[in-house]
Amino acid sequence: MKSNRSTSVLMPSTIVATVTLVAIALAQTASTSVTPSKIRDLSWLSGRWSGPMFGQPSEEHWLKPQGRSVLGVYRLGPESTKPVFEIMLIEEEEQGVMLRLRHFGSKLVPWEKEEPVTLRMTRQAEKEVEFEGVGQTDLKRLTYRRDPEDRLQINMVFERNGKPSTETATLKRIAGDS
Repeated sequence: MKSNRSTSVLMPSTIVATVTLVAIALAQTASTSVTPSKIRDLSWLSGRWSGPMFGQPSEEHWLKPQGRSVLGVYRLGPESTKPVFEIMLIEEEEQGVMLRLRHFGSKLVPWEKEEPVTLRMTRQAEKEVEFEGVGQTDLKRLTYRRDPEDRLQINMVFERNGKPSTETATLKRIAGDS
């Protein structure tokens, strides 16, 4: 009788312990699919960069991380009659680290009328970060990498007319910026 009583007392404890261990294992599996990331780990991105992109001169400026965000601006074809401007925000949110951006023409009218282009961080390594498009966007993947020569490598994968296309750029640090 004594063994039945101790078994009945131990049984709920064993179930709770098993459920807890399974929950911990699932949480660890989920957390290893995307490297934990912190905004401050993106400080390598900060600075002023320039070089050709989309066949035109361009500039990209990233501020140093502050709190839960990093802010960037981009200018394509500054001497063109139809320049393109972009505001970019990388921010830590409940659903992960998100990159949102909007394009503007010379009158600062946004191209994206309803929502900004949104991407979710999917991978982060030392001096490299990758984002994937969320929702209805032609931009499917965006990767930034700072190479050993202190250049900013940008790789963009778009889907246009149902076919993937890739655009790459290598930007150099603007003189006097460190």
